[in-house]
Amino acid sequence: IAEPDLSECIDHNKRALAWIRAQGNISYIIVGSLANTQVVKADGESAYRTSVNGYLDYWDRLPSTVKHLFVFRDNPRAARDVMECVLAAPKGHAGQFCAQPRSKQLKVDTAADATRAIRRDHASVIDMTNHFCDPSKCFPVIGNVLVYGDWNHMTRTFGLTLGPFVAEQVNEALDQTTEQ
Repeated sequence: IAEPDLSECIDHNKRALAWIRAQGNISYIIVGSLANTQVVKADGESAYRTSVNGYLDYWDRLPSTVKHLFVFRDNPRAARDVMECVLAAPKGHAGQFCAQPRSKQLKVDTAADATRAIRRDHASVIDMTNHFCDPSKCFPVIGNVLVYGDWNHMTRTFGLTLGPFVAEQVNEALDQTTEQ
């Protein structure tokens, strides 16, 4: 991240951690992830390992009141020209016409990978990928609902359709926590 964004990001993270600690009663934290972000590599480490270790270090500093960390795996990206494709697609066929290979749209997500390294009773990845994609393709229109508002952000309408599936994953994670 270039300056001044880098300094602002570091300052934001410090303020967020201080705020969480000051509350004294934060039990659950929900984090959205942005996959494929660039990092300044630590000496002798890959960018991937530096990023994973950065998340683990930050989350290790969370206060003991935090019982569970939920990290939303970043959604698959759409093609940069997704809206142009949807508008040009034959009526009723934009989903298939504009679908992209899953392997191209799903980016490495170091926040999700770091979360998977934490004890399962303390952290969970909320992964909605299968609601965007089948095993080979990701779709910009599903069930006549526009998935993306741009190359990276889902529409509010599509987001609302995911609510029950998010609740299911959160409840499963919390059920596993209470069983232990």
